[in-house]
Amino acid sequence: MRRSRKFYGEDVMALADESVFQKEVIEQLGGEIKSSLSSKTTFLLAGENAGPSKLTKAENLSIVVLSEDEFRQMII
Repeated sequence: MRRSRKFYGEDVMALADESVFQKEVIEQLGGEIKSSLSSKTTFLLAGENAGPSKLTKAENLSIVVLSEDEFRQMII
């Protein structure tokens, strides 16, 4: 079975409180995990404890912020 490449070519930042599983899934789906936000970042995977400064920066850079539920829906 061929795996989907839903994150192919996308830069994704997963905040520290996100699970290793989610990071591995993003990489398996073609995404690249980044340690900081930039104009090249496509998605910010933010959990319940996401800090307001990261969320504000993501908004200012027009980065799509995904909750854990939204992430799960994306990978189905």
